[in-house]
Amino acid sequence: MQSASLSQKAYERIIKELRENKTVTICPQGTSMFPFLMENKNLVTLKAWQERPPRRGDVVLYRRDSQLLILHRLWRIKKDGYYFVGDNQTETEGPIDASQLIATVVSITGKGRTYSVRHPVYYTLSRLWLVLRPVRPLITKPARKILCFLHLWNGDS
Repeated sequence: MQSASLSQKAYERIIKELRENKTVTICPQGTSMFPFLMENKNLVTLKAWQERPPRRGDVVLYRRDSQLLILHRLWRIKKDGYYFVGDNQTETEGPIDASQLIATVVSITGKGRTYSVRHPVYYTLSRLWLVLRPVRPLITKPARKILCFLHLWNGDS
């Protein structure tokens, strides 16, 4: 979802299906959600956020004022709006108004397996990751190198 036009088309499709009470599956773009979501490795299934207001730690799809669609983790809820952070970032973004929220991630698919974001292991690790926000760069840089090495070693593309 790089360009504004692609983002607009994606937005229209997503909104239409969510209004029909359907779930929507998308492939996240970029590296901002590493290590929990990897570009071209994971799919996420979204559900309209109005069914259950997002809670701290939920991964939410929202639309920036620039119209770009963003998939980040909810860091904090304040009176002035929602604050988000990518799993591979330390800086928060916000306030984001509730009118900009589109959907929350309900499941993640990777390597042919789908699991709920309420799975106890995922839930615990993702909440721990929020606490580790200030030291993430110390963890993610070596982790990325190890994962790249393992993918090359295993012959993955």
